[in-house]
Amino acid sequence: MCVENSFSVVRYALFLTPTGPQQNSIVQGSHCSQFANSLLEFLCKSVDVLLPPAYAEPIRRNVNSAMRFIKDRLQHNLPQILENSKIDRKVSELLRNVFPDFVRNPIGNSSIIRPKKKSTDEEKAIKSSSEPALSEQKSTEKPSFSTEKLSSDSATTKIEKEKLKKAIEEQEEQELNVLIKQLQGEIGTKIAKLKDQWKEFDDDADKCEAVEGLLVSLLTTGDVFDESQQELAAQCLLGIMGSVVADEQSLLPPNEKDLSEAFTHPIYSFLKVLCSPPDNDEASSDVMAAMMAAMREKDSSLTYVFLYFIKGTAGGRPTECIECYKNIAKMSGRSVDEMLASDLQLCAVNDNRLFAYLVPFVFSQFEEEVMSTPALLATLCANLDAIQLRSFVSEIIREEIKIFRKESFPKMVMDSVDWATTPQWVFWHLVHADGVPIEWFLSTIPKFDAVGHDEAIANILLMMKRMDREPWAGLIRALFNRVPNKDDTFTIDAMKVLIEDSEQCQKVAEIVAQLIKKLLGNNDIIGLGVRVHKKGNPMKLTLQQVLEHLQHFSSTCVEKKQRMTETFMSRSHLQEAFASIKVNDKAVVLVKKYGNLFGAMDIIAQDTKEHSSSRTLRGNRQGTSAERQQMQQMHHQKRKPNEDDEQNSKKRKMHNNIIELSDDSDSD
Repeated sequence: MCVENSFSVVRYALFLTPTGPQQNSIVQGSHCSQFANSLLEFLCKSVDVLLPPAYAEPIRRNVNSAMRFIKDRLQHNLPQILENSKIDRKVSELLRNVFPDFVRNPIGNSSIIRPKKKSTDEEKAIKSSSEPALSEQKSTEKPSFSTEKLSSDSATTKIEKEKLKKAIEEQEEQELNVLIKQLQGEIGTKIAKLKDQWKEFDDDADKCEAVEGLLVSLLTTGDVFDESQQELAAQCLLGIMGSVVADEQSLLPPNEKDLSEAFTHPIYSFLKVLCSPPDNDEASSDVMAAMMAAMREKDSSLTYVFLYFIKGTAGGRPTECIECYKNIAKMSGRSVDEMLASDLQLCAVNDNRLFAYLVPFVFSQFEEEVMSTPALLATLCANLDAIQLRSFVSEIIREEIKIFRKESFPKMVMDSVDWATTPQWVFWHLVHADGVPIEWFLSTIPKFDAVGHDEAIANILLMMKRMDREPWAGLIRALFNRVPNKDDTFTIDAMKVLIEDSEQCQKVAEIVAQLIKKLLGNNDIIGLGVRVHKKGNPMKLTLQQVLEHLQHFSSTCVEKKQRMTETFMSRSHLQEAFASIKVNDKAVVLVKKYGNLFGAMDIIAQDTKEHSSSRTLRGNRQGTSAERQQMQQMHHQKRKPNEDDEQNSKKRKMHNNIIELSDDSDSD
């Protein structure tokens, strides 16, 4: 029974966001939690119900032992599975019965020892005098049982862990002795001597010095040191030094800026010689890289430890060490980006602080690998938390890191749509932070699935809404290149966004009109989703496909508050383009097929014409009435009674003089 695989599937099902049915998926939408409950119920009942009673107890012990391994692997995620709110109460009881050490009792249901109820007379006699004491006794008795049980369980677990650890150490010791015996000549003698002296060394400094001395001796030995001996020596050396990675303990010191005491483990002496072999000999570099690759087969954390060592010790010139890393990847049979993704993923699981510390360094020093393949970016987006994301975005804004490149971006986008929702959210934050323009999406816009690629579609629509340039023919063509579907509103949503501004509305109408006339001229008239027999099997845009989108657009977006759709459809360029369709003999069938669209265009054109005529007529009437009113006011002023005082009389005389002067000037 593979408990780890079962819990991985359960965790996936519990945290899966319900969506529509997915092809080839056994977990469908809203059935996620039911599927997880069924798996957990089967796991529990297979211990007590499906197996014979004689085997139940041994199987129970084995399953709990396996669960301890799962706890080490999943760490804080295990309680999120076993105590998830989506798990049925009946299944929770089964889990509590089978895994008592891993599932907590619900609050309020723990066993409590209560004092026996005394007789009424006795109770009355001692009530006033001993009630505080009884209360104190209760408070001490209640936790005593629970604490005793917990301490007992903890002691049992600790003893079992110690036994397991001792057994593993003994097994590793035996394996190490077998490997040392396979070494030949002086090499085997020196490594055996190092093993015997290892426990006698006082501190790490002595161990580091011994490791460096041994490596220099191995690289300058005259004995046969072929590939098989190199691999054996590497595994023996790793067995002697031990792993630098410890459970639930970060390699980073509390103060990340002070790494003076961070690289004291003997493994760092090995990495030092790896980066700077004796006399910088190329052959020695290859031997050290081969040994490192062999050690990585036993301990895969070594290469992310190597990245940490490079960042912490190489300063501003890590080029040579990075070349060593790439050489190790080559000797391990991996591409550099593949090994980087694997290392960062393991680092995120083992040491999240170190992961956040390494990510900016990796993305700045391995720029080619980051920009060319999606695997590394997928690892990043799957493991960044909110604080790390903010820090990473800051690095991008300050131009410390560049993630995306135009030629590789379409592949990254199309890979990202298959990720989980949260990694996709992180991906789009990075896209916006890196300032990726909408032009980079033109080749991918026709490929997005309206049902499964919601995050990508939503973000592209938002990018169009914030776009700081006017629409252009390539963007409109990419939108119309999507195969029309009544359930797909991406194209009509994008068109609605693009015509919100009156100036842009005019531009979009001109582009669509030009596109229609071009398709008519090229005789690309009939067909939906037509493929061209060329490299890449691209989509061929036809007039019918454009009209299909426009009919969907008009039927969905007319009669809204802003009436921008009607404004768009009334533009003269678009009206002329539709008129050219009507007179084209080959497009007559489309005029009949999309009669609703052509009818709407005619109605909007007529309404626009009538509205324009009535506005002109109303303007003329308003102008005539205004002139008449002005004439009446002037006539009224001339016939005004002479009731002014002396001062007004003087003013009139002055005005008359000015008028006379004016008349004289006119006559001249």
